[in-house]
Amino acid sequence: MKFVPVFSFFSILLAGCSTLDMPVIEGSNAAWIEERRMERQGEGAAPATIPVHRSSPIIRSDLELRMNEVLEQRDALIAESEQLDDDAGSDTEEFLRDGQARTTPPQGY
Repeated sequence: MKFVPVFSFFSILLAGCSTLDMPVIEGSNAAWIEERRMERQGEGAAPATIPVHRSSPIIRSDLELRMNEVLEQRDALIAESEQLDDDAGSDTEEFLRDGQARTTPPQGY
């Protein structure tokens, strides 16, 4: 029980310190910050060079081969899906007749 006032005091102190804004002194920024800001605010033009990372021909050919395999699998799945849609195009009454022929009603109730 004797730690409650101490804990409360430090909790209030910490909460007070975290909610206060730090004072900003005009001109307190380091020189390099001002220089960097002036560089960024300059002309606003695009950088002179843009780094381009190209992969090796071996990696590109491997990726192209894998992409072709994935596209072939996609086309096969689309064709299979369309075939299943065509096969499942029966009407509701036919579906019910097939279901009733395959199931037996419960006995003894």
